[in-house]
Amino acid sequence: MYEPTVTPRALLHAVIAEVARECGVDEVLIKGRFDRKIVYARAQVAKRLLALGLSEQRVADMMHISLGTVQVYLGRRMRSNSKVTRHNREVARS
Repeated sequence: MYEPTVTPRALLHAVIAEVARECGVDEVLIKGRFDRKIVYARAQVAKRLLALGLSEQRVADMMHISLGTVQVYLGRRMRSNSKVTRHNREVARS
């Protein structure tokens, strides 16, 4: 699918282009605002980069997103309402 000597940046752009074509979205939008299609496309990029042997942290760094966001995309972590979560943690600690 990809040559192993490709730079990380070129690999990222190639995967983004492929996913954008498959999902029917503009490549620029994958890096832009939130939309269901865009979030799905970003998750696909993260999954494919991980499948190519990159670590979760490296994928996050390449995509300029947090490690937690990558983990949400991969289904390894649930996104939650931060205010409610913080409140519940504080109550549980009391």
